[in-house]
Amino acid sequence: YLTLGSISSIAIPLDAGATSFEEIVVTGYRDAIDNQMEQLLSSNKREVRAIRNNNPFNLKYTEIKWDGKLPLDKETEDTFERFDSNLMGMRAGVINTLTHHIKYGDDTIEKLITRHAPSNENDTKNFINFVSKNMGIEPNQKIDLKNKEVLYEYAKAVVTMEGFKSDELDSIIYDAIEL
Repeated sequence: YLTLGSISSIAIPLDAGATSFEEIVVTGYRDAIDNQMEQLLSSNKREVRAIRNNNPFNLKYTEIKWDGKLPLDKETEDTFERFDSNLMGMRAGVINTLTHHIKYGDDTIEKLITRHAPSNENDTKNFINFVSKNMGIEPNQKIDLKNKEVLYEYAKAVVTMEGFKSDELDSIIYDAIEL
């Protein structure tokens, strides 16, 4: 392997067939960059699941007949719901959250996140702290998600933690709340 000064973190395999030092460096550097890009892209595939599936809340696949829900396709995704648009995925997440709030009495960030992101699958404490900090309230403080502004702030914090990003995030959330 050849290590170059300013790019010492990249180990470049020497090519026995190379005819010059320059060819070794250029070919090796290109291969190293290609390998790093491939690793980055494959890791991003996991990180952007919320985006890839149009499922900002990363709702697990269920038999619920959400508007805009795509059929289960285990080749594409075998764990989480997929939707035909970010808006419909956001709408499903908002409805799911309101169901937990109204039907099950989950009226704090801690209760809501514990149900949404159980500790057997997530770092629930970190998730709770993130949402709490972003909303500017304590994890056990009661919240009223029937208040659209509170629901908006909660949804924005949750989908951000789930890795969802969009230049139109605010309007997607507000539109989903209004549907």
